[in-house]
Amino acid sequence: MKRKNAREEEHKKMEERGRGRPKKIKIAPQSHNSDQITVNDDDDLPEFFKVHVSEIYSERMRIPPDFIEKFGRKKPAIVTLKTTSGISFRADMKKINECWFLEKGWPEFVKENSVEEGDFLTFSYAGKSVFNVKVFAKNGCIKS
Repeated sequence: MKRKNAREEEHKKMEERGRGRPKKIKIAPQSHNSDQITVNDDDDLPEFFKVHVSEIYSERMRIPPDFIEKFGRKKPAIVTLKTTSGISFRADMKKINECWFLEKGWPEFVKENSVEEGDFLTFSYAGKSVFNVKVFAKNGCIKS
């Protein structure tokens, strides 16, 4: 019983200090002339995930339509994919038959990050055409 109370007290102290909670980012409303999402500090970043299937995603990766709508009318032609290790890759964002894809630069990202069949990737939009990308192995652990 003492152990449980001690953990609850420590958790409460962390919350009071602002630790243990993710930083929230706010997305500003889009104007018709904006060519990227503007990020503020109070709401969540737009995110999506993909399970890597080599047969489908080796040369290009489709971006979910609901995610792409967050860009408004203008979409960036080139984006930066930034990994947890801080290494960045440039990739072209291209529309093909009403769908948006990451193309040129995507195969290099896959190769350099040892992305394999069944790996789980998360994409968080950080603003200014930058995506923070995390790659998780099939064992559930993040790849570095």
